[in-house]
Amino acid sequence: MNNEITIEYLDKAGLAYYNSKLKQYIDERCKIFYDTTENWDAKPDLIGGEGYIYIYSDWCYSPTGQVIAGFKVGDGATLLKDTIFIDQIMYDHMNNNTIHITQQERENWNDKVSCSYIELLEKLKFEK
Repeated sequence: MNNEITIEYLDKAGLAYYNSKLKQYIDERCKIFYDTTENWDAKPDLIGGEGYIYIYSDWCYSPTGQVIAGFKVGDGATLLKDTIFIDQIMYDHMNNNTIHITQQERENWNDKVSCSYIELLEKLKFEK
């Protein structure tokens, strides 16, 4: 049994071939960038590269104050600052308290009669 370590190097042609094969697995369009809102805002002329992902480490905050990251995907034509966050539509929808019913409908429903059962007295109690 031979315990010698053999080190082999690629010649220039072999290295060029290896490099060309490796590049097939690296797509220039698939890049991910990570930074703070402040740093992204400091680049107002940046056009998001097509397919590039731009992560904002501090996009928004949870009700308990935890930082939530958000991201945008560039299209190669739009300024990054004008590109909407992927979750923006859902975020706006979830935080819109009147999107499904009007304030008048809400007040009308809140003004209805409520009913409860008092088990000890075996009675239904109606309240307005």
